Amino acid sequence: MGGPRCLADPERDGTVFTRDLTDAPQMPVVPGATVRPATAADAAALQEAMEASGVYPEDVVATRLRAGRWPYVVETDAKIVSYGWVAFSAEPIGDLGLSFELAADEVYIYDCATRPDYRGRGYYPALLRAMVADLSREGWRRAWIGTGPGNFISQRGIARAGFQKVADVYAAPDPNDPNDPNDPNGATHVELYGVPGVSPDLLSHAAWSFHGPAYPDTGIPM
Repeated sequence: MGGPRCLADPERDGTVFTRDLTDAPQMPVVPGATVRPATAADAAALQEAMEASGVYPEDVVATRLRAGRWPYVVETDAKIVSYGWVAFSAEPIGDLGLSFELAADEVYIYDCATRPDYRGRGYYPALLRAMVADLSREGWRRAWIGTGPGNFISQRGIARAGFQKVADVYAAPDPNDPNDPNDPNGATHVELYGVPGVSPDLLSHAAWSFHGPAYPDTGIPM
């Protein structure tokens, strides 16, 4: 196989990070806030927090809970101010038309956000550390998480929570797809640009999860 179609570009490409859960930290302590797994009793408050942070269907929380997804939250000022979700089976990646595959002992952390007026207080990395600590106690071995193109703030928060960057991820409509390559329902071509120093096995596994080829030593280190 030849090289990638193009070099990694931080403004164009997403990222993927991983975290070994076999040596997870203690549950973090956040002064003035509570970080914890959420339950079905939190559904209404979590729905409100998500709608305050982005655009969602009105039943997104109920739908995800029925699908077996786990939410985690940060609470302060008597409301949920930050949240994130965990998937234990293949999870669709945005509107790319593909899913992130998982091995039997892995989890995928996704859709993490903080209310706009509570950002910049360190809640995001604290939320991720809480998720890691709890998932480790539950016996899971590895966690994955990704970011969209240009989301450098999220990348820094992920790194602060102890995750290792594996690759930059290029995704675009596949020009070889027999359907119109501009059709959002058509095939998606994905390439992974592995960060220098990442083990070949780890990069290969990430490529399997994304259904695309990987190119070692072509990514951008943190």
